[in-house]
Amino acid sequence: GDNPPLATFDSNAKAKFVEPVTGTVYFLSAADNKIYSLDTNTSSNTVFTWRSKKFIHNRPTTYAALQLHADYVYMAANPGTYLTVNLYAEGQGVLTINMTGDEPVRIPNVTRSYYWEIEVTGNVPVRRVTIATSVDELEMA
Repeated sequence: GDNPPLATFDSNAKAKFVEPVTGTVYFLSAADNKIYSLDTNTSSNTVFTWRSKKFIHNRPTTYAALQLHADYVYMAANPGTYLTVNLYAEGQGVLTINMTGDEPVRIPNVTRSYYWEIEVTGNVPVRRVTIATSVDELEMA
């Protein structure tokens, strides 16, 4: 199966374990010596922020399409869940998109840049982020 994604959290732990089949994270608290699991209560998933590496291009580039593969069924069934994508060009925020489904989203021509980064924030499990200069290119990814 899939390897669970890299996760960080701000709790002091003596030990951590990721169950490989389910991806559930367990940790031994340094504060009280009790074992806890991360996100066992799916009605209040931990809010995360993930930011990509800096994508560097030879010439100024404009992206035209984005697709975020996530658990939108879970999102629809749980009020208060959300996924937001922020695009950065030259380190400056240029666009924020609130995601609601797996279908590709067209990106307006906001700027041309040599350097791009993608940031995803939310509390819904995400499997993949794809960005492209056209919808056709996105479908080939």
